[in-house]
Amino acid sequence: MVIEEAEEILRHATHEANGTYTILRLGEHPGEDAVNNLKSALRLIGRQFSGDCLIPRKVALSCGIIMHFASECMRNMAASGASLSAISAVRTLEQEAFNTLAGDDT
Repeated sequence: MVIEEAEEILRHATHEANGTYTILRLGEHPGEDAVNNLKSALRLIGRQFSGDCLIPRKVALSCGIIMHFASECMRNMAASGASLSAISAVRTLEQEAFNTLAGDDT
């Protein structure tokens, strides 16, 4: 995966009706592959923009959406009977979004 693909995965996940994170917000699980693909995209973006690099606004917005709606996602997933590992995946995505925004502090 290259950075442009990762950014598109992140944008689609948070902005489209059939995006991975949108589906999670509805309390459904889009599948392990979709969630893992989003995690990988976030990690690649985080590495790309670590240090003193400026994060593109679209990337920051998508990360902000993940962080802002994480509690809603977990509530909706719990209400729909999702497994604890599926709910935990949302917490992992939230942490990856935070790490992307926070950058590398070393």
